[in-house]
Amino acid sequence: MRYLALAFAVIRTCTAASPCVALPEILPGGDPVETRFIAAPVARVHEVISDAMQAAGVFLFKNTQESLEGERTAERVGVLRLPRGDELIRALLTPSVQEGKAGTSVRMETLRRGNKQGTPKSAWSAAVLDQAACLVGESGAR
Repeated sequence: MRYLALAFAVIRTCTAASPCVALPEILPGGDPVETRFIAAPVARVHEVISDAMQAAGVFLFKNTQESLEGERTAERVGVLRLPRGDELIRALLTPSVQEGKAGTSVRMETLRRGNKQGTPKSAWSAAVLDQAACLVGESGAR
């Protein structure tokens, strides 16, 4: 219950500071691999990608300055009332410049968990990047 209250407080703070009217709903869809430029420093993008991944039901187990990786776990997915799945999500962050703006290039990939082969049941890359872009203050810029 304490975590739920904390999550609502974070969402309220982010929506008040962000030009987004409301955070995008976390739903699967799109391609398993998405690449996007976010006009913010790597540290800020790392923070919002981490928040967005956790909002998608991801338990982070690899968290370095240039990458994040985690699995969607049944417990988190159930509490957040998200569609079930056993996906692994990986984000690689690289400082870059686009159209004269300094920022971060993010490559987000949704994979099957464990040693499973083939495409994942659901792709979460676009939803996580939309959420992160909204938190940074870009309304889903691609």
